[in-house]
Amino acid sequence: MVSQADVLRRLREQPFQPFFVRLTNGMMHKIRHPEQAMVTSRSIVIGIPKSENSPRDEIRDYALVSLLHVVQIDPIASLPGGPPPESEAQVGG
Repeated sequence: MVSQADVLRRLREQPFQPFFVRLTNGMMHKIRHPEQAMVTSRSIVIGIPKSENSPRDEIRDYALVSLLHVVQIDPIASLPGGPPPESEAQVGG
């Protein structure tokens, strides 16, 4: 299980490295910049951008993810075969 501290550590890394949050149901959410996610003691609120090239402040929706369902945090660059298509990377809303 991924803890609140694990997610916060990733969001605070300098320089920031974009990453995916992988859930128990196989869904993944892409975190492109630290302002896109807010972490509480039990969940992560993830902003879903309007498009892949949207500026940071153009959020179309959000996903509320329980930390109990976060099984892994993957740096985008480390995924085998590269990052998944956008439709797989940002599910929600």
